[in-house]
Amino acid sequence: MDVKDSKYLKFIEFAEDLCKDVPRYFSRFSNKIFCNHQKIILLVLKQKMRTSYRDLIEILKITHIPEIIGLKRIPHHTTLVKFDKKINCTILNLLLPYRKAKFVGLDGTGFEVENKSMHYQYRTERCTYRRYIKLGISADTEKQLILKNTIHKGPRNDNKDFLLLVKDIQAKEVIADKGYDSRKNRAFVKNALKAIPVIPIRRHTYCYGFLHGRKKIDGKNYHQRSKLETIFSSIKRKYGSCLKARSFLSKKKEVLYKLIAYNVDRLVKMSSLLIKGFQQSPTKKHINSSTGMLFEPTPEGLANAIEKLYSKLSFMSPREYVLKNTGIQISLNKLKNALRELSEKEGQEFNFGDVYWDGRNQSLVWGRKNLYKEIDRALKNKGRDIYK
Repeated sequence: MDVKDSKYLKFIEFAEDLCKDVPRYFSRFSNKIFCNHQKIILLVLKQKMRTSYRDLIEILKITHIPEIIGLKRIPHHTTLVKFDKKINCTILNLLLPYRKAKFVGLDGTGFEVENKSMHYQYRTERCTYRRYIKLGISADTEKQLILKNTIHKGPRNDNKDFLLLVKDIQAKEVIADKGYDSRKNRAFVKNALKAIPVIPIRRHTYCYGFLHGRKKIDGKNYHQRSKLETIFSSIKRKYGSCLKARSFLSKKKEVLYKLIAYNVDRLVKMSSLLIKGFQQSPTKKHINSSTGMLFEPTPEGLANAIEKLYSKLSFMSPREYVLKNTGIQISLNKLKNALRELSEKEGQEFNFGDVYWDGRNQSLVWGRKNLYKEIDRALKNKGRDIYK
């Protein structure tokens, strides 16, 4: 297996990219042996590997990680400890830069502060439930990336952090549970964010409030909120649900490292899925999900699909920049114009190859050149003229 395929190396590459907004040194009088970017990457890597400072340094001695991040020498473990105490939480939040999403979900969870077994607590009859760290996040539910966060001592009401979590975020819909229900929150989403608040009213089961003009809000996308539970589950299973730090500030930073590590892991996974999708071309794909029509990703296969459209014109739901209007009967010219429009948007000429519908990215994908002429030829062999 090639070392370049290691997910840890990809993790470091994405972490380096997120550090671009962080100053490399806090002072111009710094000794410049280790930069801030290198130290932050090591601290985030420590959370990903769920190890201690000393064990992380030992791992660096037997791997190529120091060469990859450009370390001149292996740091002492106290270097990372002192840097962790020095760095501000505001700087760490720069590594969570995303502020735009179609659907934004809000929710909260808690982290344990004592690593006691349930058996020990049961035998000693000690309950430490009221001591925990409260985390609130807003996340992009489609990409499952964390946008903003708030960290406080628990227990704490979720509603207090609503404005902090959605401020300066661009979204079409803001989705939250009944714990965030208030007139102030709804007004802020509608007036300041120009978005739709999908928040159930506390005393009603399936009512999500009203927009301007007394138009009732449709809650069909409320199920997107459940993806927040997926994010919390992933963070706690991968990086642990119990915090090792002692002071509240150190605990807050530890939670931030977990959030950054989760976002970087998510970016690595999304990039690998995208590359895999381009490398592995499937034998069959849907041209439209509502009709279920399949075709081979070849000129003859696409010609057969167009032939079916001729014989059975149906109403199909359009996809982004493939069709412009919902409910229009699709003909060959419609498909031709859609391909032309797609090529102009991508800055390409009429050079299409292996055209198929990518359901994950909701777009047409092509690879080989001059497929458009081959489709013309295949259709003419069937006795149809593409220019009619």
